[in-house]
Amino acid sequence: MPEPLPQPKNRQKNKPPPRCAPPRNSSHERLAHDILARLEEHSKTYSDRNQDKNLALHRDILATLEQAHSELDSASQKQLAELLPYKKLESTCKGFYSGKKEKDIKQVLQKLRGA
Repeated sequence: MPEPLPQPKNRQKNKPPPRCAPPRNSSHERLAHDILARLEEHSKTYSDRNQDKNLALHRDILATLEQAHSELDSASQKQLAELLPYKKLESTCKGFYSGKKEKDIKQVLQKLRGA
């Protein structure tokens, strides 16, 4: 039978190692993650025929980004816009952003960038 490995002297046997706190994300990073997660979830059941559901999600995302524009400082706004480039949003839910929705989301992202 192999011998058990020696325990470090400064540590008790039954005491678990200290837990590290999870890394704290900034509010704009959490917001970007939430928006992408919602789009990804929506992409699983996306249909261009379900305009009510599509429009509700689009309006909610726009409202969230508009709120971020009024509540976040300019550096966080720019970082949020960098985390959510249009191509990334479009590729997360193919076909969702077209026509007026595409124009609206690009306009809000441009506003966040400060352009």
